Amino acid sequence: MIHLRVAAASASLLFAATLSLHAQQKAPSASDGLDLRFANGIAAIVEDKIITVDDIRREIAPLIPTLQKESRNEQEFNQKLEALQDDIIQNLIDRVLIVKDFNKAKDGDESKKRQVPASIIDNQMAETQITQFDGDRSKFLAYLHSRGMTLKEYRKEVEEDIIYNYMRQQQRKSQSVVSPVKVETYYKENKDRFYQEDAVLLRVIQFTRPNGETEAMLRAKAEEVVAKFHGGEPFGELARQYSQDTRRSKGGD
Repeated sequence: MIHLRVAAASASLLFAATLSLHAQQKAPSASDGLDLRFANGIAAIVEDKIITVDDIRREIAPLIPTLQKESRNEQEFNQKLEALQDDIIQNLIDRVLIVKDFNKAKDGDESKKRQVPASIIDNQMAETQITQFDGDRSKFLAYLHSRGMTLKEYRKEVEEDIIYNYMRQQQRKSQSVVSPVKVETYYKENKDRFYQEDAVLLRVIQFTRPNGETEAMLRAKAEEVVAKFHGGEPFGELARQYSQDTRRSKGGD
């Protein structure tokens, strides 16, 4: 099973020296502060892959408007922005490690190496071209040119996206299945957390003796209600009809 957040063991982070805090230099709408945090344009190196500022910026750009709305002031925005950047960097690192694990040959046998069918990659690329570029191939190629990517490199990126999403989904499935043995073991080890005092559900029909009514008259009224209950009338209905306290509307509960 792949365990995320293991980049420290498998990747070497090359964080550039922070030149200045984003809060001291830029307004939230002016910059995402990445050029200040990573002056050399490199955020991390994991295995043989470089994670650049542009990689982070592509991930974070759609989230900045929401971040601005949720922030009460510039200082809070900057704090949230930096935390989000760190999360995105970690996710990009995780992605590299997950894809590598998927591509790893089983038991050193290259014939057992898992692969994404070419048809799935082709379909994903075609869908992207339709949904994001109105089916216009020239717009799609212009987008690749703006990123400095070849069609082959983009195809590799799409393949890695498919692998990453698949492996994360498999991981979530494995985490969501808890065996009865694990449940019982956890309960036995944490009995104190599940302890509750004994309790009962109590329903009451309460009478208040008004001035001029004797105790015998009050008892007679109570016996009448008891008789109706034993005769099959629901206690809750009797409480709503006869009880003289605030619980009557809830059937005496």
